[in-house]
Amino acid sequence: MNAIIFDSNTGFTERYAKMLGEKTGLKVLNIRDKGSLPKGSEVIYLGWLNAGGVTGFKKARKYFNVKALCPVGLTPLDELPDKDVIKRYGLKDLPVFYLRGGFDMDKLKGLYKLLMKIMISMLEKNFKKSGNNDIYLKNRIDGMKNKVDFVSEENLEPLIDWYNQQ
Repeated sequence: MNAIIFDSNTGFTERYAKMLGEKTGLKVLNIRDKGSLPKGSEVIYLGWLNAGGVTGFKKARKYFNVKALCPVGLTPLDELPDKDVIKRYGLKDLPVFYLRGGFDMDKLKGLYKLLMKIMISMLEKNFKKSGNNDIYLKNRIDGMKNKVDFVSEENLEPLIDWYNQQ
């Protein structure tokens, strides 16, 4: 394994990448700096979930030999989105390790901030339609309106166990 490559928007994915780098001793690079590694290098890729996709993954897959994919998102661990990611990209043998990140509206910029405000508004309307009884929806809205941070070394343990077996 040559490096950990990541794409981060608000810093949660970058924090995971740096933690993983400390645990493994691997070099950590932003996808924008991909040219500093030879094409075909073996990497672990971390990207944030955006509309069901993992940002930068297609680019990373074309340039590197991605050995593991780590989508980072706000979805609770009991509702893992990894099956959707596997299906979306047609992954069969590539290990996928979902990492719960966080959300901070203040760190969003431009279009992403606008889209999230629209999404929160839509979710609030749906919550009202539910008679204010949908706890999952309430928790999701609260998580998007307030700063939440679920980044932890403990979340990396399955990935580190996999890495140590390589």
